[in-house]
Amino acid sequence: MDTNFAGINRSFCRNASGAILVGDITDESSILATAEWKEQVEEIIAAHDSPIPMILAVNKVDLCEEKEVRGLEIE
Repeated sequence: MDTNFAGINRSFCRNASGAILVGDITDESSILATAEWKEQVEEIIAAHDSPIPMILAVNKVDLCEEKEVRGLEIE
């Protein structure tokens, strides 16, 4: 995982109407990081605003043979 995106900056969440969390389907650590980012966003938003809708998007789905994460593991 890129350390530049290890944490969610509070200013990114200020007045947000929603969030799209993107992970690499071929990299399990990337998908797990999206769960951490979701929790961070929820904590930041809870301190200042109402909950916001969030969408999980995955990329590299064309690399099916290299997937580390199976569909049932993603909740």
